[in-house]
Amino acid sequence: MTQIHPESDVRPYVVLRFSEGWGIVCRGWKAGRFSTLAQAVRAAERLAGEALALGDRVDLLVQSPFGELERRGPEPAAWETIMEATPRIPELRRQLDAVRLFNEAARLDLEGQEAAALPLYRRAALMGQTYAQSNLGVLLTTVGGRWRAEGVRWLKRAAFAGNATAAWNLAMEERLSENRGAYLRWLAVAARLGHEEALVVQAEIARRRAAGEPWFMLRTALVDALDVAIELDEVREGEETPEDAAEWAAGAIGRRWAVGLDPAQRARLLPVLWEMTAPGLTPQRATELIYKLVG
Repeated sequence: MTQIHPESDVRPYVVLRFSEGWGIVCRGWKAGRFSTLAQAVRAAERLAGEALALGDRVDLLVQSPFGELERRGPEPAAWETIMEATPRIPELRRQLDAVRLFNEAARLDLEGQEAAALPLYRRAALMGQTYAQSNLGVLLTTVGGRWRAEGVRWLKRAAFAGNATAAWNLAMEERLSENRGAYLRWLAVAARLGHEEALVVQAEIARRRAAGEPWFMLRTALVDALDVAIELDEVREGEETPEDAAEWAAGAIGRRWAVGLDPAQRARLLPVLWEMTAPGLTPQRATELIYKLVG
């Protein structure tokens, strides 16, 4: 693990996201207000280069999408040594706390403890953690009712901050409501932010529209190995009938363009999907197909 040198020995330039945009902090000062991460990194590189030319030792640290700091170099920087190197940056401590809250909330969420995860997501979201904002939005819109409007607000807040998953989920909300214009707008935002499924769906919509085919029937997202494994695991555990799994697999096969993100994945997944549609899928066979997927 890379060790950051003591403050007296090194000048750390840290690129962080603030509420007003991206900024650069170094020891006791903060500089710049940049609209994009790339602009902030270029400015930090210039400052670090000038300091290096004067004989100083420097470290350049950049905030990742999850809020963690990454050293621009071959190895990541340790949080503890970053905090030793930059003890007078309260924003850094606040963002570190937000990441820890998000990680704990995500762990509870994955364990099915949504009620326990919700207040932790909310605290991290209020601290500006965009992945917490996105996950909080998903939980609240899933609950629905009076919580849906708040969930949409959190999703929009995260999307405006550059979170591609939040934009994708907003597109799905509009799709389910059959708001075609809003669906296409948020789909375009998600694609522009680099969301892989949004890029594939956007391309398929363009193809269908050019061919004069119906396009708004794209009601489900891409199918990957994890989706298939989850279906098979539910059959194995008796939580889903083989008939329901066969119907799901047949639907996926009917949308071949949505199976996998590339031809190699599609070639691996389709044989398993075809087997799932055959009568008599047993828990034992479901287990074997899971191993076939991950093998």
